[in-house]
Amino acid sequence: MTSSRLIAIDRAAKWARTVSRWYRLGRPFQVVERDLIEASNRSGLIIHSAAFDFGPFIPINDPKKLDRLLADYIRLIGKIGLDQRSQTGRIDI
Repeated sequence: MTSSRLIAIDRAAKWARTVSRWYRLGRPFQVVERDLIEASNRSGLIIHSAAFDFGPFIPINDPKKLDRLLADYIRLIGKIGLDQRSQTGRIDI
């Protein structure tokens, strides 16, 4: 499953916004991974780490890095909009 680009996130309010929709956030991925490992260990299947395939996507565990990436992306979209308006007199969304 993939989604359109993330454009905003509020971790405290547990929501995220992509270009096309809103998302309600659940538990952080690290917590889900830890719980999976602990549940496996309790059942007798001892594992020390879990690997997940995110395809071409890279999970970002650092909230400050995510904030910087979002700010850079928002600036880029703003520049594209200004460039488009200067060339055509309008912005197509």
